[in-house]
Amino acid sequence: MNGKTRKKKKIELKELEKKANNLQKKISAQRKENIKQLNKRNFKLVKHTAKFTLPLVLTTSATVGVFRLFGLGFPCYVDDIKMYKTYNLDYQSNGYVQMDEEYSRYNFFDDHVNSLIVYMPWKKYEDGYKRLKQTYKVDKISLDLYNEILNKNYDYIFNNLILNSEEEQFINVIDESKNDTIVRADLRLEDKEDVLKYNETDLRNTIVTISEILIILIGGAVVEYNRTYDYMDYIDSVKQANKEYKNNVAPLKPMKHDLKETNEKIKILSKSDKR
Repeated sequence: MNGKTRKKKKIELKELEKKANNLQKKISAQRKENIKQLNKRNFKLVKHTAKFTLPLVLTTSATVGVFRLFGLGFPCYVDDIKMYKTYNLDYQSNGYVQMDEEYSRYNFFDDHVNSLIVYMPWKKYEDGYKRLKQTYKVDKISLDLYNEILNKNYDYIFNNLILNSEEEQFINVIDESKNDTIVRADLRLEDKEDVLKYNETDLRNTIVTISEILIILIGGAVVEYNRTYDYMDYIDSVKQANKEYKNNVAPLKPMKHDLKETNEKIKILSKSDKR
């Protein structure tokens, strides 16, 4: 090989290497751009799908949430029904006492509020008598409180509970023989550790499932009927997103093929240059 031919091949080899380097950069940049466009397309599809299914999602969430709130469970699933040991105490220190134990379920409509009121003994005050009416916080209680009240150990109340409010009461005449500390308690304690658990019946689950599905379908249909975005709008949005994606991406296969051929030419020229 003479010097002129060798020089020509070196120039050609250099141009091919430059072309290969540019192709690699283009492929890398285009791959990033394609991924970017793909993510944009997928985001649009998710957005349009979410918009289209919004009525069904909302009615499903609301229906299932309300059914769970009322303790009716999930559709198409046999729920565990839990009943907790509950202690009820209706106590008045004048002798009226009612206490019972039972296993009960959560009841959304149960508006029971624990209360504990202590009336201190009357004390002489100017021309009459006065006493303190004390109300204690009993949102968090234990069975110890029940036992101490039943045993008339009222010091337990004063030493362990938080005083919520206090007011003075006045009277002109009292019966000295009945001037004692008066305690009135209306308490309910649910023991979360003592649980009675069993599966709901197939009949109950079937009724709940059918009811929830009907409400979801009817509610979703009503919402869908009263909005402007319909099924055809959704299909058009999906087609438009796919069209924009195809217009904004370039196929990598031709560039890869061109790079492969260029590398092969470089390989051939490099071998011939060494001879």
